Amino acid sequence: MYYINFQADYKQYKPITSDSLILTATSYYGTHRKNYRSAMAWYSQGCVYKDMQIDSSAVESFIRAMDLYAY
Repeated sequence: MYYINFQADYKQYKPITSDSLILTATSYYGTHRKNYRSAMAWYSQGCVYKDMQIDSSAVESFIRAMDLYAY
């Protein structure tokens, strides 16, 4: 549910002021599931951090998303 709300807000270019919604999604999916949804949760977290101008955390999240996505 939280992830869907985040996606809707992000796609409508609403300003992201907090990472609380996406942290819920990344904690749910974790890093042990290598599938599309877990990778998208981490990718979305990277987008949040990028918008909040926390670049080092954004890069870490993007790298984790790449590792989790099953090619």
